Amino acid sequence: MKIYKKNGKKFLYDMVKGILRPATPEEKVRQKVVKYLVEQMKIPIEAIETELLLSSIDNLSKLRMMYKILCKAFC
Repeated sequence: MKIYKKNGKKFLYDMVKGILRPATPEEKVRQKVVKYLVEQMKIPIEAIETELLLSSIDNLSKLRMMYKILCKAFC
């Protein structure tokens, strides 16, 4: 994961949106997950949404989804 510096601040390239985002801990995790999904799982980048509103999904489904993603990406 390449970190870019601009005006003394650190940024990461968002593969999905095609823009630079501040290099927060959350963004680092997001980009690692996206990279895993694209490179290892062979999911097309066009099929990935990084800022999906989860308000319409029940909590148990959210937990299952996050568990599966994190386990496959980091276990």
